[in-house]
Amino acid sequence: AQMEEKKYIENLLLDIFTAMPTGITILNGLGQIIFINAAMEKRLGLHYSQVAMANLTELNIYPDDTHLSHAFSQVTKGVQSSNIELQVERYDGCLCWVTISLIPFKKESAGWQVILLEEDLSKLSAEKKKVEKNLAAREALLIEQEKLAAVGQLAAGIAHELNTPTTYIRGNMQTFAKYTQIMDKLLSRLRIDSPPEEQAAAHEKLSQILGNIKEIANSSFEGTSRLINIISSMKTFVRQSNDPNSQINIFEPIKDALVLVYNRLKHVGTATVNGQLFHPGAEGNEH
Repeated sequence: AQMEEKKYIENLLLDIFTAMPTGITILNGLGQIIFINAAMEKRLGLHYSQVAMANLTELNIYPDDTHLSHAFSQVTKGVQSSNIELQVERYDGCLCWVTISLIPFKKESAGWQVILLEEDLSKLSAEKKKVEKNLAAREALLIEQEKLAAVGQLAAGIAHELNTPTTYIRGNMQTFAKYTQIMDKLLSRLRIDSPPEEQAAAHEKLSQILGNIKEIANSSFEGTSRLINIISSMKTFVRQSNDPNSQINIFEPIKDALVLVYNRLKHVGTATVNGQLFHPGAEGNEH
């Protein structure tokens, strides 16, 4: 029963070896071929019946077989497994590099039977390049998606920051338009034939409006300066350089980022850059 089970396992292994894509040759202790699978038949361009019981060295399958012969002699003694790289010629005349693994398989009177596994390194290299190409494509896609997400967040933040100064500049312009209408009426009261009390009231009102106009002008100027700073700061995030090793001042992009969020930052705290209190447009912080 044990012999039948052992024979069954051996036949099952041979069936598995036959279906494997790796070239497999089984040699007896004398170095004679007792099995090759379909992948090895394809590599040699020969059927098993044409090489059965032939000595491996006589077939000239591996031209430079010095290391292989030495490794085989060691493995037939059951000493160790061995891996070797050799350049071989396929049946179609093409040269290719293969890695050969020698593994003790079954002990017999003449020594150990040896399984010879032959793996085409060119196929492994092609598959490796394919995997690397797929990984690079996925990495590029992920980076692009992250960039798009970052651009979306940046655009939303910039839109909010641009909206604030734009809103109060627009409000200032509306107020200024109203003031021009009031000034027209006041100027009509400053005619020579107008009563003195009307002229005095008109002068007082004009003085008040002129003061307000100065405040509007200063506020609008501050708003336009903020818009200019924001737009200028955005250039940092789209600037490209052909030299990957080009030097930059690390404080500049930090200050540019602070400009973009300053409207919210000023309500919660302050920032210090390179030992200086940060404020857009202040000396030492201009772009």
